[in-house]
Amino acid sequence: MVSEELIVIYLPVCPICKNQSGYKISGIMRNYIQCNSCKGKWHIIEENETAQLKLHELPQNEKSVPLYSLLDEYHPLEFWKELEVGEVGWENLRKPPTEILSVISLDEDENVLSGWEGFFTRKTTRIYKGTEIPKIEQKQGCVVLTNKRVVGIEKRGIFSRSYFPTVQISLEKIRGVSKGVTIIDDQGETVFGSLRDFGSMSQSRIGDNLIPIFRTAIKLRKAELASAKKKERIQIVLDFSALKNYMEKGGLTMQTFKCPNCNAPVDFPEKGKTANCTHCGARIYARDIFEKIRELIG
Repeated sequence: MVSEELIVIYLPVCPICKNQSGYKISGIMRNYIQCNSCKGKWHIIEENETAQLKLHELPQNEKSVPLYSLLDEYHPLEFWKELEVGEVGWENLRKPPTEILSVISLDEDENVLSGWEGFFTRKTTRIYKGTEIPKIEQKQGCVVLTNKRVVGIEKRGIFSRSYFPTVQISLEKIRGVSKGVTIIDDQGETVFGSLRDFGSMSQSRIGDNLIPIFRTAIKLRKAELASAKKKERIQIVLDFSALKNYMEKGGLTMQTFKCPNCNAPVDFPEKGKTANCTHCGARIYARDIFEKIRELIG
Protein backbone atom coordinates (compact mmCIF):
# COMPACT_ATOMS: atom_id res chain seq x y z
CA MET A 1 0.00 0.00 0.00
CA VAL A 2 1.40 3.34 -1.06
CA SER A 3 0.74 6.55 0.84
CA GLU A 4 0.97 10.05 -0.52
CA GLU A 5 3.83 10.75 1.88
CA LEU A 6 5.72 7.67 0.72
CA ILE A 7 5.38 8.35 -3.00
CA VAL A 8 6.74 11.86 -2.52
CA ILE A 9 9.80 10.26 -0.98
CA TYR A 10 10.01 7.67 -3.77
CA LEU A 11 9.47 10.01 -6.70
CA PRO A 12 9.36 13.70 -5.79
CA VAL A 13 9.69 14.50 -9.51
CA CYS A 14 7.74 12.67 -12.23
CA PRO A 15 10.22 10.46 -14.18
CA ILE A 16 8.60 11.43 -17.49
CA CYS A 17 7.54 15.08 -17.43
CA LYS A 18 9.88 16.13 -14.58
CA ASN A 19 6.96 17.94 -12.94
CA GLN A 20 6.33 18.21 -9.21
CA SER A 21 2.56 18.33 -9.46
CA GLY A 22 2.13 15.15 -7.40
CA TYR A 23 0.28 11.89 -8.05
CA LYS A 24 -3.16 10.35 -7.84
CA ILE A 25 -3.18 7.04 -5.95
CA SER A 26 -5.68 4.36 -7.00
CA GLY A 27 -6.39 0.62 -6.91
CA ILE A 28 -7.83 -1.64 -4.23
CA MET A 29 -4.38 -2.03 -2.72
CA ARG A 30 -3.54 1.62 -3.44
CA ASN A 31 -0.60 0.45 -5.53
CA TYR A 32 -1.15 2.54 -8.68
CA ILE A 33 0.11 6.10 -9.04
CA GLN A 34 -0.67 8.55 -11.84
CA CYS A 35 1.12 11.82 -12.46
CA ASN A 36 -1.26 14.78 -12.14
CA SER A 37 0.56 16.53 -14.98
CA CYS A 38 1.37 14.10 -17.84
CA LYS A 39 -1.04 11.31 -16.70
CA GLY A 40 1.63 8.61 -16.89
CA LYS A 41 0.62 5.71 -14.64
CA TRP A 42 2.71 3.12 -12.75
CA HIS A 43 2.11 -0.01 -10.69
CA ILE A 44 4.26 -0.33 -7.57
CA ILE A 45 5.35 -3.39 -5.64
CA GLU A 46 7.38 -3.19 -2.45
CA GLU A 47 9.82 -5.94 -1.51
CA ASN A 48 12.37 -5.87 1.30
CA GLU A 49 11.97 -2.13 1.80
CA THR A 50 12.63 -1.45 -1.89
CA ALA A 51 10.19 -0.45 -4.60
CA GLN A 52 9.78 -1.78 -8.13
CA LEU A 53 7.68 0.15 -10.63
CA LYS A 54 6.31 -0.75 -14.04
CA LEU A 55 4.75 1.65 -16.50
CA HIS A 56 1.07 0.79 -16.70
CA GLU A 57 -0.19 3.54 -19.04
CA LEU A 58 1.66 5.94 -21.31
CA PRO A 59 1.39 9.66 -20.58
CA GLN A 60 -0.80 11.93 -22.67
CA ASN A 61 2.17 13.10 -24.68
CA GLU A 62 2.99 12.33 -28.31
CA LYS A 63 6.73 12.38 -27.59
CA SER A 64 6.39 9.30 -25.39
CA VAL A 65 7.25 6.73 -28.06
CA PRO A 66 10.42 5.43 -26.34
CA LEU A 67 8.35 4.63 -23.24
CA TYR A 68 6.26 2.06 -25.09
CA SER A 69 9.03 -0.51 -24.66
CA LEU A 70 8.80 -0.03 -20.88
CA LEU A 71 5.16 -1.06 -20.58
CA ASP A 72 4.54 -3.96 -18.21
CA GLU A 73 8.19 -4.27 -17.21
CA TYR A 74 9.24 -3.70 -13.59
CA HIS A 75 12.30 -1.57 -12.94
CA PRO A 76 13.88 -0.44 -9.67
CA LEU A 77 13.29 3.02 -8.30
CA GLU A 78 16.71 4.30 -9.35
CA PHE A 79 16.00 3.39 -12.96
CA TRP A 80 12.96 5.69 -13.02
CA LYS A 81 14.75 8.48 -11.20
CA GLU A 82 17.52 8.51 -13.82
CA LEU A 83 15.23 8.06 -16.83
CA GLU A 84 15.77 10.59 -19.61
CA VAL A 85 12.93 10.81 -22.13
CA GLY A 86 14.26 12.04 -25.46
CA GLU A 87 13.00 12.03 -28.99
CA VAL A 88 11.54 9.02 -30.78
CA GLY A 89 13.50 5.89 -29.91
CA TRP A 90 12.41 3.53 -32.65
CA GLU A 91 15.33 1.22 -31.86
CA ASN A 92 13.58 0.37 -28.58
CA LEU A 93 10.48 -0.99 -30.30
CA ARG A 94 10.12 -4.68 -31.08
CA LYS A 95 10.38 -5.66 -34.75
CA PRO A 96 8.28 -8.31 -36.54
CA PRO A 97 9.87 -11.71 -37.23
CA THR A 98 11.66 -12.38 -40.52
CA GLU A 99 8.86 -14.55 -41.95
CA ILE A 100 6.56 -11.52 -41.87
CA LEU A 101 9.06 -8.94 -43.06
CA SER A 102 9.94 -11.15 -46.03
CA VAL A 103 6.54 -10.54 -47.64
CA ILE A 104 6.97 -6.75 -47.67
CA SER A 105 8.88 -5.13 -50.53
CA LEU A 106 10.61 -2.18 -48.92
CA ASP A 107 11.80 0.87 -50.81
CA GLU A 108 15.49 1.69 -50.70
CA ASP A 109 14.95 4.38 -48.05
CA GLU A 110 12.16 2.57 -46.18
CA ASN A 111 12.68 1.17 -42.68
CA VAL A 112 10.47 -1.02 -40.51
CA LEU A 113 9.68 0.75 -37.23
CA SER A 114 7.65 -1.92 -35.45
CA GLY A 115 4.79 -4.41 -35.78
CA TRP A 116 2.07 -6.20 -33.81
CA GLU A 117 -0.16 -9.25 -34.09
CA GLY A 118 -3.94 -8.95 -34.16
CA PHE A 119 -6.66 -8.42 -36.73
CA PHE A 120 -7.63 -5.58 -39.00
CA THR A 121 -10.96 -4.53 -40.47
CA ARG A 122 -11.03 -2.45 -43.64
CA LYS A 123 -14.19 -0.39 -44.21
CA THR A 124 -14.57 1.11 -47.69
CA THR A 125 -17.33 1.82 -50.17
CA ARG A 126 -17.84 0.90 -53.82
CA ILE A 127 -20.16 2.34 -56.41
CA TYR A 128 -22.73 -0.05 -57.92
CA LYS A 129 -25.22 1.37 -60.43
CA GLY A 130 -24.74 4.85 -59.03
CA THR A 131 -25.22 3.77 -55.40
CA GLU A 132 -22.52 3.63 -52.69
CA ILE A 133 -22.35 0.17 -51.16
CA PRO A 134 -20.33 -0.37 -47.96
CA LYS A 135 -17.63 -3.02 -48.08
CA ILE A 136 -16.17 -4.53 -44.90
CA GLU A 137 -13.29 -7.00 -44.82
CA GLN A 138 -11.83 -8.46 -41.65
CA LYS A 139 -8.50 -10.28 -41.65
CA GLN A 140 -6.50 -12.05 -38.99
CA GLY A 141 -2.80 -11.35 -39.08
CA CYS A 142 -0.65 -8.41 -38.13
CA VAL A 143 0.15 -4.78 -38.78
CA VAL A 144 3.60 -3.46 -39.69
CA LEU A 145 4.57 0.19 -39.37
CA THR A 146 7.36 1.62 -41.52
CA ASN A 147 8.61 5.16 -41.95
CA LYS A 148 6.43 5.41 -45.08
CA ARG A 149 3.29 3.33 -44.59
CA VAL A 150 1.10 1.06 -42.51
CA VAL A 151 0.80 -2.48 -43.86
CA GLY A 152 -1.98 -4.87 -42.86
CA ILE A 153 -0.75 -8.43 -43.42
CA GLU A 154 -3.22 -11.30 -43.59
CA LYS A 155 -2.29 -14.66 -42.05
CA ARG A 156 -3.57 -17.72 -43.88
CA GLY A 157 -3.43 -21.43 -43.11
CA ILE A 158 -3.99 -23.56 -40.03
CA PHE A 159 -1.21 -26.14 -40.00
CA SER A 160 1.20 -24.09 -42.12
CA ARG A 161 1.18 -20.31 -42.02
CA SER A 162 1.61 -17.94 -44.92
CA TYR A 163 1.37 -14.16 -45.02
CA PHE A 164 0.00 -11.76 -47.61
CA PRO A 165 0.07 -7.93 -47.49
CA THR A 166 -3.58 -6.94 -47.96
CA VAL A 167 -3.83 -3.30 -46.86
CA GLN A 168 -1.23 -0.61 -47.49
CA ILE A 169 -1.81 2.97 -46.31
CA SER A 170 0.70 5.74 -47.02
CA LEU A 171 1.41 7.72 -43.86
CA GLU A 172 0.96 11.07 -45.58
CA LYS A 173 -2.58 10.08 -46.64
CA ILE A 174 -3.75 9.32 -43.11
CA ARG A 175 -6.21 11.96 -41.91
CA GLY A 176 -6.50 10.74 -38.35
CA VAL A 177 -5.65 8.05 -35.79
CA SER A 178 -8.05 7.39 -32.94
CA LYS A 179 -8.99 4.83 -30.33
CA GLY A 180 -8.38 1.35 -31.33
CA VAL A 181 -6.06 1.87 -33.37
CA THR A 182 -8.45 3.28 -36.00
CA ILE A 183 -6.87 4.86 -39.08
CA ILE A 184 -8.84 7.06 -41.46
CA ASP A 185 -7.46 7.81 -44.90
CA ASP A 186 -8.88 8.99 -48.23
CA GLN A 187 -10.05 5.46 -49.10
CA GLY A 188 -11.89 4.58 -45.92
CA GLU A 189 -11.37 3.37 -42.36
CA THR A 190 -9.15 0.60 -41.01
CA VAL A 191 -9.48 -0.72 -37.47
CA PHE A 192 -6.57 -2.66 -35.99
CA GLY A 193 -7.82 -4.64 -32.99
CA SER A 194 -6.61 -7.06 -30.30
CA LEU A 195 -3.04 -5.95 -30.96
CA ARG A 196 -0.26 -7.63 -29.02
CA ASP A 197 3.48 -8.01 -29.33
CA PHE A 198 4.69 -10.92 -31.45
CA GLY A 199 4.96 -14.09 -29.39
CA SER A 200 2.88 -12.70 -26.52
CA MET A 201 0.42 -15.19 -25.07
CA SER A 202 -1.79 -12.60 -23.39
CA GLN A 203 -3.84 -9.72 -24.71
CA SER A 204 -2.32 -6.44 -23.55
CA ARG A 205 -3.66 -2.91 -23.35
CA ILE A 206 -1.37 -1.62 -26.06
CA GLY A 207 -4.15 -0.41 -28.38
CA ASP A 208 -4.48 3.18 -27.12
CA ASN A 209 -0.80 3.26 -26.21
CA LEU A 210 0.11 2.78 -29.88
CA ILE A 211 -1.64 5.97 -30.95
CA PRO A 212 1.35 8.23 -30.10
CA ILE A 213 3.60 5.92 -32.12
CA PHE A 214 1.43 6.12 -35.23
CA ARG A 215 0.92 9.87 -34.89
CA THR A 216 4.64 10.47 -34.49
CA ALA A 217 5.44 8.33 -37.55
CA ILE A 218 2.90 10.34 -39.57
CA LYS A 219 4.39 13.65 -38.43
CA LEU A 220 7.90 12.54 -39.32
CA ARG A 221 6.80 11.33 -42.76
CA LYS A 222 4.98 14.56 -43.56
CA ALA A 223 7.96 16.59 -42.35
CA GLU A 224 10.27 14.49 -44.55
CA LEU A 225 8.10 15.08 -47.63
CA ALA A 226 7.81 18.80 -46.87
CA SER A 227 11.58 19.05 -46.52
CA ALA A 228 12.14 17.24 -49.84
CA LYS A 229 9.64 19.53 -51.55
CA LYS A 230 11.31 22.58 -50.07
CA LYS A 231 14.73 21.44 -51.28
CA GLU A 232 13.34 20.89 -54.78
CA ARG A 233 11.78 24.35 -54.74
CA ILE A 234 15.01 25.98 -53.54
CA GLN A 235 16.99 24.25 -56.27
CA ILE A 236 14.53 25.53 -58.86
CA VAL A 237 14.30 29.14 -57.72
CA LEU A 238 18.04 29.65 -57.28
CA ASP A 239 19.09 28.91 -60.84
CA PHE A 240 17.62 29.83 -64.23
CA SER A 241 18.84 26.62 -65.87
CA ALA A 242 17.06 24.48 -63.25
CA LEU A 243 13.96 26.64 -63.67
CA LYS A 244 14.09 26.16 -67.45
CA ASN A 245 14.28 22.36 -67.01
CA TYR A 246 11.34 22.52 -64.64
CA MET A 247 9.27 24.42 -67.20
CA GLU A 248 10.18 22.03 -70.01
CA LYS A 249 9.02 19.06 -67.93
CA GLY A 250 5.70 20.85 -67.56
CA GLY A 251 5.41 21.43 -71.30
CA LEU A 252 6.22 25.13 -71.16
CA THR A 253 8.95 26.89 -73.14
CA MET A 254 9.98 30.51 -72.81
CA GLN A 255 12.38 32.54 -74.93
CA THR A 256 11.68 35.95 -73.40
CA PHE A 257 9.81 37.39 -70.46
CA LYS A 258 8.87 40.87 -69.34
CA CYS A 259 10.89 42.89 -66.87
CA PRO A 260 8.80 43.35 -63.70
CA ASN A 261 10.16 46.91 -63.38
CA CYS A 262 9.76 48.46 -66.88
CA ASN A 263 7.75 45.76 -68.68
CA ALA A 264 10.36 45.54 -71.47
CA PRO A 265 11.12 42.10 -73.03
CA VAL A 266 14.13 40.31 -71.54
CA ASP A 267 15.88 37.27 -73.00
CA PHE A 268 15.49 34.20 -70.79
CA PRO A 269 18.97 33.43 -69.31
CA GLU A 270 20.54 30.02 -69.85
CA LYS A 271 22.13 29.96 -66.41
CA GLY A 272 22.78 31.99 -63.30
CA LYS A 273 20.67 33.08 -60.36
CA THR A 274 19.96 36.62 -61.59
CA ALA A 275 19.52 38.55 -64.83
CA ASN A 276 19.73 42.28 -65.64
CA CYS A 277 17.19 44.13 -67.77
CA THR A 278 19.00 45.68 -70.75
CA HIS A 279 16.46 48.55 -70.82
CA CYS A 280 16.27 49.80 -67.22
CA GLY A 281 19.11 47.86 -65.60
CA ALA A 282 16.88 46.26 -62.97
CA ARG A 283 18.12 42.99 -61.45
CA ILE A 284 15.74 40.06 -61.90
CA TYR A 285 15.91 36.99 -59.66
CA ALA A 286 14.92 33.47 -60.68
CA ARG A 287 12.91 33.10 -57.49
CA ASP A 288 10.75 36.12 -58.42
CA ILE A 289 9.26 34.33 -61.44
CA PHE A 290 9.04 30.86 -59.89
CA GLU A 291 5.60 31.24 -58.31
CA LYS A 292 3.98 32.44 -61.55
CA ILE A 293 5.58 29.55 -63.45
CA ARG A 294 4.36 27.07 -60.84
CA GLU A 295 0.80 28.39 -61.16
CA LEU A 296 0.91 27.71 -64.88
CA ILE A 297 2.26 24.15 -64.81
CA GLY A 298 1.42 23.03 -61.24
